[in-house]
Amino acid sequence: MWISKKVKQYSYIHGKADINHTVENCNLILGIDEFLHGKKKNKQLESLSFKKFYQRIYKSPDNNYLDWVDEIKDGYKKYINRQKNLDVLLDKSYSDGSLLNNIGVQKNLQDMAMEECPKHKVYIFGHSLDVTDKDILKLFICNDNVETEIYYYRRNKDDKESLGKIIKNLIKIMGQKELIRRTGGTHKTIKFIPQEI
Repeated sequence: MWISKKVKQYSYIHGKADINHTVENCNLILGIDEFLHGKKKNKQLESLSFKKFYQRIYKSPDNNYLDWVDEIKDGYKKYINRQKNLDVLLDKSYSDGSLLNNIGVQKNLQDMAMEECPKHKVYIFGHSLDVTDKDILKLFICNDNVETEIYYYRRNKDDKESLGKIIKNLIKIMGQKELIRRTGGTHKTIKFIPQEI
């Protein structure tokens, strides 16, 4: 498995607490979920300033995560396109036999077949995974080339209260079917890691 050597330390997706901030330049994101549906959410804007997505735009906290998401998606897209090209080349080479006689082409085909999809890791600490952050969390967690480790607190080894809450919130973010797919089987992409004091 190949994991990118570029390590991103962190992103302040909820802003950063700073003693030097004032009411005017504080960029902390403390908001509510969208409660309106359909056309209403784009027309009834009285409570807009309390919604997290609005605050992320208005207060401009650290948004490096958007660059990371682009990098993750671009890498996966390039990998899928390479695999499609490889399949086309292999079909052609086996159907007419011409490409298999060329040692250089054989080496290129072998190299392409050996390339693995670029993998990325996301570590989530101390986050409730509340649906109010669905727009950001889903960008990361719902990628097949992202392995997500979710660290959660428990009082003792039998305590599963926090884990239960996190699972409920993930269902709200991605749905039951997607959560089941990502937490089991050979293509598991989400791990829950308990932390005790």
